[in-house]
Amino acid sequence: MKWNAAKLLERIATNEGKVAELYKSLAENTKFGEKFFLNMAEDELRHEHMYRKLIENNAEALMVEIDDEYSEYLDLLIENDMFKDSDELLKKAKNLIDRSQVLDLCEKVERDAVMYVSEIINLLPNLAAKEMKVVLKEEKKHLQMILQKKADRGIFGIGM
Repeated sequence: MKWNAAKLLERIATNEGKVAELYKSLAENTKFGEKFFLNMAEDELRHEHMYRKLIENNAEALMVEIDDEYSEYLDLLIENDMFKDSDELLKKAKNLIDRSQVLDLCEKVERDAVMYVSEIINLLPNLAAKEMKVVLKEEKKHLQMILQKKADRGIFGIGM
C-alpha cells in the first residue's frame, strides 16, 4: 500500500518544536540544569527546521510502498504520541520540581525521538541519509546525557 511518510515527518517536526518548548520551560522553571536544557532546546529547534525542509522539498519521495501491518504500526505511533495533547503536557511539566520526575520525562522524550528517527531511516533510507544519521546520533547523545544524569544522581545524590 502507498503510505505518506510526510505524516510521520510532520509528527516528528511538531514534536521537536514542542520538546524545545519543554526544555525552555524546564530551564526557566527548575532550579537546576538551565544551560543544559537551553542547549538541548537549540538542538531540537534545529532538528525541527530540518524535518520541515525535508517535507517541503520531497513530496513525491515521501509516498512509500509499505505493507498494511507496518502502515498500521506507524499510524498508531502517530495517533498515540505523547505530544498529541502537548499543551497539557507542557502545563504539567511546568509543575515538575523533582529532578527524578524531570529526568524521567526527558528520558521518555528522547527515547521517542530515537525511535522516530530510526523509523524514518528505515522507511526512507535514501532521503537525507547523511543528515538523518547525524540527527540520530544527536538524539542518542541526548538520551545518553539524560541517562547519565539519572545515574549520577542515583549514585551520588547530586544535581545537574
